[in-house]
Amino acid sequence: TFSVDRTGNSEVHDVEMLPNGEVLVVDMVQERVLAVDGSGDITWQWNASERYTPPDDPGSQDWLHMNDIDRIGEDRYLLSVRNANQLLVLERGEGVVEVINEDDGSSDVSCLENDQGQRIRLVPGSDDDVPCGNPGVFEEQHNPQWIDENRVLVADSEGNRATIVEKQDGRWLPVENYTEA
Repeated sequence: TFSVDRTGNSEVHDVEMLPNGEVLVVDMVQERVLAVDGSGDITWQWNASERYTPPDDPGSQDWLHMNDIDRIGEDRYLLSVRNANQLLVLERGEGVVEVINEDDGSSDVSCLENDQGQRIRLVPGSDDDVPCGNPGVFEEQHNPQWIDENRVLVADSEGNRATIVEKQDGRWLPVENYTEA
């Protein structure tokens, strides 16, 4: 176990057992990914604030909704950041080494507002932009599955489909879609 700061608004959304016995944890309250050893000591962590600008009171709202973490290689992890429409490849000692569905300058609305038009999600950074992935690739995704370094299967929640995104000429594009028949 490890302690969380707020019992009323704490959520560990996903965990992954690592081969060395550590547990990889997505901590949605402090918006971080951490590895915890058998003694409960944090051996590594990555904070989302290294990439995303937090709101004034980040613990009071679900601003990023990091919802899945998977080991995809030696010290490499795939993290789903739902409210940014992005998947991040994290590497210990390096941080973010790849972004699947990088911000392409298209509309940021899906990353800024909820269905009622309320601003509860990402906050623009000093450049007045948010790192928001294209909702046409996937939007509010869950449970991505790493196929290989060029293909990922994604549950595209708002697209009402499962999609395989593939890296083509440095860009990640949907290439196969599975929807209700």
